[in-house]
Amino acid sequence: MKKCLIALFALVLFANFANAKSYNKGYNKGRKTYRASTLNLTDPFFMANKGRFYLDAGLDFINVSPAKSFGINAQGHYAITDRAEVALAWGWQRDIYPGDNYNGLQDFTLSGKYRFFDGAYEDFYLDVEAYLSPSIFSSIADGDGHGTAKGAFGIGFAGIIGTTKWVENFTFAGRVSFDHVGKPKYGSRTNALGFEGIAKYYLNDVSSFEGDLLLRFYDASENYIGYGICLGYAYEIIPTISSIMPYWGVEKHNKDFSSAISYGVKFRIKF
Repeated sequence: MKKCLIALFALVLFANFANAKSYNKGYNKGRKTYRASTLNLTDPFFMANKGRFYLDAGLDFINVSPAKSFGINAQGHYAITDRAEVALAWGWQRDIYPGDNYNGLQDFTLSGKYRFFDGAYEDFYLDVEAYLSPSIFSSIADGDGHGTAKGAFGIGFAGIIGTTKWVENFTFAGRVSFDHVGKPKYGSRTNALGFEGIAKYYLNDVSSFEGDLLLRFYDASENYIGYGICLGYAYEIIPTISSIMPYWGVEKHNKDFSSAISYGVKFRIKF
């Protein structure tokens, strides 16, 4: 599967550069006066128009030695207004440990987002997000072998601010988040305070590179710090309608924990 993802990434990248003549240096500049719904589908500040629906889906692989996991997930978004949306996410995950495997449904995640500043009119975008993940399904952490990877009640908040106007063809964003996962049957509750810096560079109207730097402070059975990077290449398969983004990321820790390596592919389609 990993080789298939690499091949897919290479194929899409080659197709983009083969069509490099379509590059428009004024792309980012030309969209300054547009609403967020006209931004590239994969832009950090993309939002649909009032009454529109869009769907995110993904295939995710995570390797935290000696364990590995594979997940399939989907999240539907509905725009209540041009500045507010609600979303519902669900998925399935398989965890692989030496000599033992678990798989099952993840808990539902309900979330909402509200835009305070719209970069189409102000210099910056400013969004506030919140999510709730109630413990519904039996938990892998309970040891019953068929349940969710989360295992406990989860709640979180985030704020993201940024602009498309600082540098031509770039979107810059900063994100601050707080996540809480309650205590499962086995293990401890976890709090995490995260900081993320995002830079997205548009090659042309339909393709872009994205790089994220992250820093997280964890409060669990043992306090530790995580830091890492995530890289992705996004391509609009049907402009303004559907997109694909292969990605790869790694998170290291300041204590003797295994690094978390993640990779996969994300899809988005707007209805």
